[in-house]
Amino acid sequence: MITITPEIKAQLDEQKKQCVFCKIINGEMETNKVYEDKIMFGTLDINPAIEGHMLMMPKEHYPILPYVQQKDFEHIFGNLPKIVNALKKAMLATGATVFIANGGVAGQQSPHFLIHLLPREKGDKHYLYLFDKKKKLDAEKAKQTTDMLVQGLPGFIHSDLKTKPIQAKTAEFLSGIKSEQKVLYEDDKVLCVIYGHAQCIGHIAIYSQKEEHLFEKLDNDSAAHIFRIASLCSSAVFNAMKSQGTNIILKTGISDDNPDGRLCIHIIPRFENDELKLMWEPGKKGDLKKIASKLKDEMSYVEYELKEKKETKPKYDLDKAERMVKLSSKEEHKPAHEPEELDEIKKAINRLRNA
Repeated sequence: MITITPEIKAQLDEQKKQCVFCKIINGEMETNKVYEDKIMFGTLDINPAIEGHMLMMPKEHYPILPYVQQKDFEHIFGNLPKIVNALKKAMLATGATVFIANGGVAGQQSPHFLIHLLPREKGDKHYLYLFDKKKKLDAEKAKQTTDMLVQGLPGFIHSDLKTKPIQAKTAEFLSGIKSEQKVLYEDDKVLCVIYGHAQCIGHIAIYSQKEEHLFEKLDNDSAAHIFRIASLCSSAVFNAMKSQGTNIILKTGISDDNPDGRLCIHIIPRFENDELKLMWEPGKKGDLKKIASKLKDEMSYVEYELKEKKETKPKYDLDKAERMVKLSSKEEHKPAHEPEELDEIKKAINRLRNA
């Protein structure tokens, strides 16, 4: 995560003035809004890859993922499983793709960080992320890059997360992957490997130790963590390989390019003219208003769940009240029946403490 200094903040504020998506968020431009909370904003893509194609974005102006600050990062990615689940329900989908582009060569078209959410199903004929055949790569260069990541990635991750290495227990459903593919990093929530069917040098795959198939089943901490690791892996390959951008692609549930329905995040370094075709051609728009209405209905449940609850309990100084009761009980001039009343007050105080 990049620390935003006053100088960087000033630059971002200047970018924000001309940012189309900041204007959409502020209501200066029309859009088919489907979601909004205090941190993030969701709308339909006007040139969708598939019906129901959503854009989720932070309200704060961040140009790329590494700029997203911790609090916003945890909110966005911790709650992303709920958003994905609502998207699938609204569109009656069996799967979903989460696509992130960092840099123009990776397909980023705006200086405002965006998350593309695509509802998916078997038969949708989108095979962009099938990744079932390994590309022919420079073996020596691939080995050098893998060795560099094996040596440097764990330290880079632990340094950012301020954690210490642990001996993680690998989930049984990942044992085959771990034995067949080169492990780069592992903890109690994720397993990172060099992907067996790598589409390019430095292609990393990240699997959840908590859930084999469905991202939307992950709890907030696990979801935020797997994307934090994805972001750090993206930065690591960007720095190690001097790439010009990266793609982060999550596949969950069943679709044409995820026939086994396995939950996996792919990290792919990008270069100019690398011949990787990871961007889609615009598909049928459908009735955007009607689609937005369906999505809003499902997303409203997420909005309601995440809405900050107002303080409903009265704030009492219980310690002071208890002291006053003790003092009152010692006063000799109190009538004989007073201790019973004081006992009731003590009980009331205890009920408030335990509420």
